Amino acid sequence: MLNRRLNLAIALSSALILAGCAGSPERTDFVEIGNNTYTISASSDSTDNGGIVRVELIKQAQEFCSDKDLRFRLLNSRFNDSNDDKSATATIDFVCESHTAASANQPPQPAPKDEVPSAKVPSVLVPSAQPR
Repeated sequence: MLNRRLNLAIALSSALILAGCAGSPERTDFVEIGNNTYTISASSDSTDNGGIVRVELIKQAQEFCSDKDLRFRLLNSRFNDSNDDKSATATIDFVCESHTAASANQPPQPAPKDEVPSAKVPSVLVPSAQPR
């Protein structure tokens, strides 16, 4: 009975360790390619979906910027799904910028309209209602 529990515990621990390794894509280091502009790439054999690898990179980049007390902004991303010959891959380019610079890059919000739309309906003359 004890031997069976020990084998079960070892098998479960091994499965958890393998699952932890399989869940994280193998990535490069963050490489600065400009002023607070970075690129990072990753590949994964645990999924055939390059989009999943891309999402994981974005999460890591957001944490990277947050650790610098800066805000993440994605510039460019590309990914490729896996096939028989290659792993799923992704690359992102991003900026870590100050919170004030990030709000300056937001699209302008439309100004509220003070004007109330007219309720007037244009008059239309119906031919049968015209005087003869």
